[in-house]
Amino acid sequence: MSYALEVVRVRPFRVGNVVAASFQVFARAWWNLLLLAAAPLAVQYGLDSVIFSRMLAATLQTRGYANGLITDQFLRQSLAFVFNTFAGGMSIFGAYQVLLGREFSLAESFSRGARRFPPLACALVLSWLIVALLSLLLIIPGIVAFFAFSSVAPICVVERRGPIGSLSRSAALTRGSRWRLLGLYVVVGIPLLIVCVLIARILTAFLFDANFKMEAYVTGAMVFSFAAWPATIIYSAFWSALSVVTYRDLRIAREGIGVDAVADVFT
Repeated sequence: MSYALEVVRVRPFRVGNVVAASFQVFARAWWNLLLLAAAPLAVQYGLDSVIFSRMLAATLQTRGYANGLITDQFLRQSLAFVFNTFAGGMSIFGAYQVLLGREFSLAESFSRGARRFPPLACALVLSWLIVALLSLLLIIPGIVAFFAFSSVAPICVVERRGPIGSLSRSAALTRGSRWRLLGLYVVVGIPLLIVCVLIARILTAFLFDANFKMEAYVTGAMVFSFAAWPATIIYSAFWSALSVVTYRDLRIAREGIGVDAVADVFT
């Protein structure tokens, strides 16, 4: 399938333009982008079901499962990071092809995502560690670092840089636009936060009973996780479009060039 999308060469970074263009990219190839996000996450949720079954069986057998619960939750979060990072790399590749007006296949996206997974995972972990460390020292530097590294993923995938190179490139590219990036996260993040809060409020009574029964917690967490799966896939697919459009517009605003200037990175 071919997706043609007009590329604007010179334009200041504006939140409204980024959001509108992101919806345009998503609309042009929504089905393929959803498939790219769904494939790795389906494996993740399959493994999740195995872990949840083990957790539920253990809580029904013994009341002393608190330590085991922490271990299993750590395993779940580690698997979520691996599969979400892999899905993100594939989806970013696909979304960027839409931005270039090129064809892309699911197999090609899988191959590119697999190749970029190690540096992308390292770059994300490094950025989170830096943000966490700065946040512990002073809140404001941590917030600044968060937005300075907000384009690490598309830079790592599109420009095929290593972890350190992706961090430094993102810091340079976002300089002068970080307040606008804050506005972008508010515009996109607040609706998601509202949905998550509503779901959490609905499930609160199910997650915790008056006596805090561990089996109720495990069952509730399992229901919440699987109920959120469709929303997670849609959000992941749209976020890939948002990431590449943000990256494109940051390059236009910072360097005065369009997406076609780096069109040869996948050739």
